[in-house]
Amino acid sequence: MENCVVVNFGVVAPGKIHTKRFQISSSFLVTHIESSKTPLPLEEAFSIRRDTNFDPALENRFVAQYFPFQAFRKSFAYMLIRFEDGSTQQLYIKGKTSGSDIEFSTAKVHFWTNSKIPTSHFKLTMENFSNCDDYFCWDFIPEDSEVKIVPQNGVIRGHGRLELSITFIPKKIGLFYRAFPCIFKFHELLYVDIYGFHSNKELKLNLNQYILLNKPMPTYPSNYCRYVSDLPTQSPIRKELPVIASERYIDFGRIEVTGHAVENITVTNNNELDLVVAWRNIKGSPFWIDPPKLVLRALGGSGRFSVSFSPTKPQIFYRAELLASILWGTRLEHKAPFCLTVHLTGDSFSTNACGWGPSYAIERTRIVLPGTVPNIPT
Repeated sequence: MENCVVVNFGVVAPGKIHTKRFQISSSFLVTHIESSKTPLPLEEAFSIRRDTNFDPALENRFVAQYFPFQAFRKSFAYMLIRFEDGSTQQLYIKGKTSGSDIEFSTAKVHFWTNSKIPTSHFKLTMENFSNCDDYFCWDFIPEDSEVKIVPQNGVIRGHGRLELSITFIPKKIGLFYRAFPCIFKFHELLYVDIYGFHSNKELKLNLNQYILLNKPMPTYPSNYCRYVSDLPTQSPIRKELPVIASERYIDFGRIEVTGHAVENITVTNNNELDLVVAWRNIKGSPFWIDPPKLVLRALGGSGRFSVSFSPTKPQIFYRAELLASILWGTRLEHKAPFCLTVHLTGDSFSTNACGWGPSYAIERTRIVLPGTVPNIPT
């Protein structure tokens, strides 16, 4: 830019005063620097004054200050420099701000408590990967909450780490869930989903009245004991499972109604035959897997499946099991005596969800199971 003095602050952190000294090269002294009578909002972040360390009657040295308030914002200002001979020159000041880059060590925290262990603690780490200091505050009332977070508010320095203590103190038996928001000055809102389950360890069910004992055989125990003692003892041969799934339990966490979440799993075939993995999708279920059927090659062949979760109703905790049959043969006429099982959980709780209490019920008063070992409860 011709006939213009440029002062560039570069990229700086917001919320701080940044100072830059500069000299105006001229054979004439600067009488004063004029700014716009109606400065734009972008110009209000800058100020100019003479450098008091030098004689203003001998040198044209000035100090520019940049005080930005917002993150990820560009600022600039045009000013007019007047010299003692009546000539003028333009002054262009510019700068832009970065923002904080903050992450939590985890976005989900699970607590399990009971009557003997009524409280539980967790250490959560907050890390700032930028050079911008930021202010944070947890947006909830700790006096009325089962969850306490210390410190409740404060400052996290640039490239710094801060350890937060989360304490879960349940007020009643049941399930607790809430998404706790953390507000920052120069960063977007971050949530930490906290789940808690409080149970009564002293609560027991007496099932003796529901257990039937098989009648002893006439020759018991002599023949049976002889049979057991004659069994050969052999150590089982350890080998890899015929079919292995990379994930057996998947927790989708909180998903909004009409939202969608996908997790991937890998199934590996360790058999010497090509196998077909056929999943059973239940119509109307919020969980499903794709593709429903896939051929896995022998001796280490693997396939990738996508498990999806789309809740349809709010304020519900979803749980399901996905079952897969293992088939082989030219017409898939052979079926393995076992199946793959993947346990799935997810919920559609809102950010203001509270708690749910448990309920217990026994539907049948007596269940008779087929006989196994005599005189052993079934």
